[in-house]
Amino acid sequence: MDKRKICTVALLVCMSAVKVSSQSLSDFSRSNGPLDTSAPGVSAPSASAPSDESAFLKTVTDEHGFAESSDGACLFYRFWAPANGAEPKHIVLVLHGIGLHSGDYKPTALELNKAGIAVYAMDTRGHGLSCGKRANVPEPATETGDIAIMLDKIHRLHPHAELFLLGESMGAIFALNYAKANTPIISGLILLSPVVSVNPKQYEQIRMWRYLPDFLFFRDKPDIDLAGRGTATGKADVQADATSPADPLEFDKISVNYILELRRNKAHWTDTASQVRVPTLIMKGDLDQVSSSGSARRLFNLIATTDKEYESYPNLEHSLLSSSEAPDILNSVSAWIDRH
Repeated sequence: MDKRKICTVALLVCMSAVKVSSQSLSDFSRSNGPLDTSAPGVSAPSASAPSDESAFLKTVTDEHGFAESSDGACLFYRFWAPANGAEPKHIVLVLHGIGLHSGDYKPTALELNKAGIAVYAMDTRGHGLSCGKRANVPEPATETGDIAIMLDKIHRLHPHAELFLLGESMGAIFALNYAKANTPIISGLILLSPVVSVNPKQYEQIRMWRYLPDFLFFRDKPDIDLAGRGTATGKADVQADATSPADPLEFDKISVNYILELRRNKAHWTDTASQVRVPTLIMKGDLDQVSSSGSARRLFNLIATTDKEYESYPNLEHSLLSSSEAPDILNSVSAWIDRH
């Protein structure tokens, strides 16, 4: 077998955007059906949705709803508005990291709300409360289409607001793929800890041969443990510990197929970057052990727009939003948005 193919399983850490400690929802399947596409607010699931979903929705206290994709799949989102109740001038759509869902970004949203920025966050297909095969990653064109649907919905709800796309780690790859179309609907792109290339040190954290049977015969089996593979998370005010309750919407394990799908999404990132012409902000920790050294800077150099900024943090690792500097980082994001 091609040695490069065997090494593919080492990519299990390449998009680690979270240190998760939760149960898997591999048996939780969503059905497509009539969807609520109304304005932000508490929305009931479709009549054909499983009872598990209804139970989860009852626990969602954030404003939320569903958008319908071009192929009829449901896309779940949450919404956080500034406290003043005024129509927002700036809106950010957040794309989450590996194993996460929109609810993990509430602390991030509340921090941005302080600057008058409204925040939407959507669940990638197969994650959270969106439709799709659990713990699977969409094809690049499908994910790009889903982002376009969500941005279009936000634009219709807030026609006078400037829209910005923010992706963390895995979500940064999705955001990058979307932005290459240079659609005028977004005013800027924010990439936090983008993993376009994997740090070779990550290969030392695993024994690749352990996953060879999965690679050959059980590619959908969730055997790859995410815990300890990265420390990034959207939960800026939460530190994982043994007493933290499990989040039933997060994944603690993923499959080889998940890794292969992520690899497909970032396969042509150098070509993608050269097509991005919207204002772009990239933020990265210098001690990041997930992405390869210099890859974020190379991405920055390749992005075609001249309106771009790069911010690095000498004492931070892959996770920016879970660090003690998260409020300052989000203040920088807010200031950048205000300038654009």
